[in-house]
Amino acid sequence: LVPIVYRDGFQQMHEALARHNWLFFRESDNFDRGFEQLISAIDTDLAHVRLHTRLLERAIEWKKERRSQSFLLRGEDLERSHNWLVQAEQKEPKPTELQQEYISNSQASEEAQKVLKAVEHASQILADARRQTSYEVPKLRIRWTWIPKITLGMTVPILLIRMLGVLQGWEWKLLDQFFLLRPMESRDERITIIKIEESDITRFGSKVPDRVLAQALNIIKAAKPRVIGLNLYRGRTAETDLEQFFQSTPNFFGVEKSLGKRIAPPSTLKQLGQVGFSDIVLDIDGTVRRALLSMRLDNQVQTGLATQLALRYLETEKVIPEQSESGRVRLGKTIFDPLKPNDGGYVDGDTGGYQILLNYRGTQTNFFAFSLQQILNGQVPAEQLHDRVILIGTATEDVEDGINSPYSKYWFERIPKVVLQANMISQLLSAALDGRPLLRCWTKPLEGLWIVGWVGIGAVISWWFRSPIRLIVSAGLVSCGLIGGCYSAFLIGWWLPVLPALLGFLGGTIALSLVRNKQFDHLRFQHTLTLLLQARRDYPTAGQIAIEYLKQSETKENQVLIDRQLNQH
Repeated sequence: LVPIVYRDGFQQMHEALARHNWLFFRESDNFDRGFEQLISAIDTDLAHVRLHTRLLERAIEWKKERRSQSFLLRGEDLERSHNWLVQAEQKEPKPTELQQEYISNSQASEEAQKVLKAVEHASQILADARRQTSYEVPKLRIRWTWIPKITLGMTVPILLIRMLGVLQGWEWKLLDQFFLLRPMESRDERITIIKIEESDITRFGSKVPDRVLAQALNIIKAAKPRVIGLNLYRGRTAETDLEQFFQSTPNFFGVEKSLGKRIAPPSTLKQLGQVGFSDIVLDIDGTVRRALLSMRLDNQVQTGLATQLALRYLETEKVIPEQSESGRVRLGKTIFDPLKPNDGGYVDGDTGGYQILLNYRGTQTNFFAFSLQQILNGQVPAEQLHDRVILIGTATEDVEDGINSPYSKYWFERIPKVVLQANMISQLLSAALDGRPLLRCWTKPLEGLWIVGWVGIGAVISWWFRSPIRLIVSAGLVSCGLIGGCYSAFLIGWWLPVLPALLGFLGGTIALSLVRNKQFDHLRFQHTLTLLLQARRDYPTAGQIAIEYLKQSETKENQVLIDRQLNQH
């Protein structure tokens, strides 16, 4: 209906007419303008009717298709239909409930599609931000000030556990491995071992008779050796020939046990001062790594058998020990320093007496060795005895006769004590005459700086190499270099703290890597959040959703930072 007012004066009007907009065609009104409005109203109503019809047809079709979303309005159709519905309340025919439901469901579907697209866009925005961050952040380095912090933080616990003795056994084992890996040294031709073997014990009994021993000693004496040492406990001697040998041989030395359950030497040798003790020093793992050269007992200085034999040998070379007030002893080409309780890998070691680290020459194969039977049968060439140190002792498979050495891979692989004495003698002679290096250690301050340095190297490598693969390869190469360097130092007589340095290096590498990863995680978070905030300016909905996704995947601390950034923006 299009109500037209031709003249005034109507008092009452039907309610249906009163709801519509009136067009005025009174004499006092502009006819042309009114006519244009009339034409426009007629056209408008026709458009309303046509759209009403079209929407009704589509709504009915949608209902027949069980309200399938594929029949809903989209895009411009939905926008036009929504505008029509807003204006249609004032027009006839009015929108039906089906049309209203149809348009409402179309709007809801459109909103859902927009949300879905926004979610997909948000996921893409977040993925792009993280991808860009993963590319840019690894190019950065954390502040170099972390290097001294990590170095100090790792050095202190390494030194502490070393001081507590936690690493002592492991450092001993590494030293043993260095001995096993060292190239075999040549024989020491100054020393010959006369072994009392199982066959000798089978023939003569567990204790070689004095008569047989005197016979063997006289055969050896006839070859004019430089000095003879008997590493057998002999108390009273009933055999006159053996006593005569003791009294007539000034270059002969017997043995006694001075510590623990004492075993006295032959009284004749004791009176002549031709006795040395055979006591040895065991580490707590039962291995001999130290040589006890002398000790003070009962207010008297007693000398070990190996020391007595070596000094007597050196006398003919005009090599006499010179001792300083500090305890250092010059013997020929070498200066000997007494072992201290915390030298090398030792922690509060028992270093009573005058001890040195034992730099083994090797096993029995590093010395000329003959059996007692060979001596008695005249099967030993005189040149193998002449002008040499002759050391006589038991070399059987009896457990009590052997000791554990660095060459003992297993408990039952023990070396005879006579071979241990030969190694001690060889070390003294080789050091004094040949300049063969002793086994020395750095001072504790120097070892501390060594460990600090390796912790720092580990931290620097971890700081420099950003690629995990390069870091692992570099750490492996440097570790091998550290072990190889310490082994090379061992070959020239230095026992360096390889294990503490290695632990410090790896600890510094790992610690700084953990710090770097944590720092990088924070940088990745900050960089990702910055990119998302920038994206939110261009895509408010998707950007906000992306930020919410990030927030859900972060820690509570980072969630607080996200909220703070959102409040600022």
